[in-house]
Amino acid sequence: MNKTFQFIDKLTIFFGFHNPELTRFIRYNFAAGIATFIDIFLYWIAVTFLGIYYLISGTITFTIGLIINYSLNRVWGFKETKRKFVSGFIFFSLIGLSALIIAMLFLALFVEIFKINYLLARILVVLIVIPWNYFLNVLITFK
Repeated sequence: MNKTFQFIDKLTIFFGFHNPELTRFIRYNFAAGIATFIDIFLYWIAVTFLGIYYLISGTITFTIGLIINYSLNRVWGFKETKRKFVSGFIFFSLIGLSALIIAMLFLALFVEIFKINYLLARILVVLIVIPWNYFLNVLITFK
């Protein structure tokens, strides 16, 4: 995994110019991508094989993804942040809670009203929630 992180870091250097904001953005999205993959995979298992109601599954797996996302971003994406680990996690979790509310509202809307498959709906919800999380976490959690 360390070589992957080094490769991602090298992608952010163009013609000898290093942009720290671009580096953080790419790191955040890479970490969020890993967390999202795990989230959606566990969501699929919970709904399809365990028969857990899709909104309950979404809440549980979103929380797991949130913990993974914070951990990766804390040790790699925003390793230079001054905030203590626990207080940062509290802010990250509060922002995550707001994102969870948004995610579950859109998930219910997509599945119940628009009749979109639960898995496709969950992927669409991710596309809505990731920018929300990124900008709030840059402004609040990882400053």
